[in-house]
Amino acid sequence: MSQRIYRQLREAASALWQWLRGASGEYAYDLYLLHAAKHGETVLTRQEFYVENGQRKAGRQSRCC
Repeated sequence: MSQRIYRQLREAASALWQWLRGASGEYAYDLYLLHAAKHGETVLTRQEFYVENGQRKAGRQSRCC
């Protein structure tokens, strides 16, 4: 029984880790790589991806004011 509980805890910890990666945006590069491979696009480095992604987000207009 203790091995079953250990396995369930490990699976829960793994799911939590994946959720945190997704919420923080870390998983975005991995998703980008899958998309680029599927469509035969040129792949950016991780640094290039995050710089371009940041510039794209910074270029959005805010509806604040």
